[in-house]
Amino acid sequence: METDHGFVPDDLVFLVDFMNSTYPGTVDQLGSTDLFEAWLADQGRAAPVTGAQRATAQALRDGLRAAAVHNAGVAADEEAIARGERALVGLPMHAALRDGGPSLVPSGTGVDRVLGEVAVALTDARLTGRWGRVKACTGEDCGFVFWDGSRNGSRRWCDMQRCGSRQKMRNYRARTSTGQGRHRRSMTR
Repeated sequence: METDHGFVPDDLVFLVDFMNSTYPGTVDQLGSTDLFEAWLADQGRAAPVTGAQRATAQALRDGLRAAAVHNAGVAADEEAIARGERALVGLPMHAALRDGGPSLVPSGTGVDRVLGEVAVALTDARLTGRWGRVKACTGEDCGFVFWDGSRNGSRRWCDMQRCGSRQKMRNYRARTSTGQGRHRRSMTR
């Protein structure tokens, strides 16, 4: 599926959307049960939400986001990952016996099933070697989760024109203000 930040494989769109239910400068769509219910409805998965389900969803989402930061080559918040892994433990899903469909399927109803869908998408992405391409933008004050469709899987920014250019300019200014850039230029003359 084509998004504002490039292509995302169809089976990972909901996982990426779930991870982007917050990022710096946006409202945390899991910040309250009402916000979470509205977000679920917008996603075509309307369901009532309890406080415990919201907390589980938030822990899972924050753990996934921390892992996506790590996928982009930045040190991850290990505590957030640990909370996310604890959230995964209680999610309802089961293995399927028949070929031709997914080997792991979500079960349960409502929010529990939705979180099971997230866990199944994560598992599938990991088993197929695609999880490492789900990354959180390393641009200052961004953190948007995107699919890295580059040939070598080395993207660090959700968008080169916005976050990439800004970060490269910051790096350049930092080098030139410390004298590294001037020294480098004098060596090329």
